[in-house]
Amino acid sequence: GVGVNVTWSYSNKNESTLVTMVVKNLENQHWAALGLSITGKMAETHVFVVQYFADNTIDIKRMINPHKHDRPIDAPPGSGGLFTVVGTKLENNLITGQFELSNFTDSTFSRPQQEINDILPLNQTGLYHPLVATGRLDGTSK
Repeated sequence: GVGVNVTWSYSNKNESTLVTMVVKNLENQHWAALGLSITGKMAETHVFVVQYFADNTIDIKRMINPHKHDRPIDAPPGSGGLFTVVGTKLENNLITGQFELSNFTDSTFSRPQQEINDILPLNQTGLYHPLVATGRLDGTSK
């Protein structure tokens, strides 16, 4: 089966969080996701998706799963902090994806208390329930 291991570390030096997702046995044309939820449910969740495409490329996307949405959508501006893909690799049936979350006081965080599609912007002091899910890519987008 598929296994997902997620670790993260916070750097006081640049006030950023480095997240590493290691996914074992993910089939081609599938995805694995980390959701950060205030409620512990998939609705109203910040989502980070590792995608493994048919051409053997790997990508990481930042998305949100707003209330009343069956599927996550691309995260709009103002979702909280800056999302930067650090790197991806496939080796020995292990996919590793790393991304950084930073600049939470920057202009990218222009609506600090407003909800975005029913989701409060992500912040580094909030308490979140980590959720993990996997599934098949629908083939409509990269």
